Amino acid sequence: MGTTVAGPSATLVVASTGPRVTEVDPPKLHQAFQRGGNRTGSQDGSGLGLAIVDAIVEAHGARWSAVPRDGGGLTVTVTFATASCR
Repeated sequence: MGTTVAGPSATLVVASTGPRVTEVDPPKLHQAFQRGGNRTGSQDGSGLGLAIVDAIVEAHGARWSAVPRDGGGLTVTVTFATASCR
C-alpha cells in the first residue's frame, strides 16, 4: 500500500478490507452499484467506489486492476503515465 514512481509510470496501490470477493467479481465491480461478496440486503456501501475509480482512471488515461485479498477485500493498483511520457 503506497505509491511508487519508476521510469515512465507512477503507481498507487490501495488495499481494502471487507467481504471475500471471488475471482469472478472484480470485472463486475467496475460497474456502478455492483458490490462484491455476499452482500445482498446489506446496508454497507452503495457499490460506487470502483466505478468512481474507473472514471478517474479513464479520465487520466491510466490503467487499473483489482485483485481479491486473502480473508476479504481487494488490492487495487492504479498505474498512471508520468508527465514526461504524455
